[in-house]
Amino acid sequence: NCCPFNGWFVSIEIVRNLMERYQVSNRWMKAMDLPTDERMIEMRVQHELQVAVLHSFDKAGFSIVDPCAVGKSFLVHANRERGHGRECPAQWSWIGGLVGPTNVTWHHEMR
Repeated sequence: NCCPFNGWFVSIEIVRNLMERYQVSNRWMKAMDLPTDERMIEMRVQHELQVAVLHSFDKAGFSIVDPCAVGKSFLVHANRERGHGRECPAQWSWIGGLVGPTNVTWHHEMR
């Protein structure tokens, strides 16, 4: 039995669910004894949750990709396709949109 591969779950999707749907930011700040009025605190919480999610998957023996790995993998694919004269259509928000300028795909032209 097999299943066709059509994508993977990226760690930031779990973090986004935790922060938006379950609103864990304040509980996380309290658990880490972080000041809630600190500048960029949501970004710090997002980073710490990202590290925790990746660690929990690693510890449990499951694989999951992080946004940086996805961006690098996509660029390898896109460059290979362009090298053979083919376009590589993509939706930027699915590849680097949740991470922003820290992702290698930030300035990559997509159609």
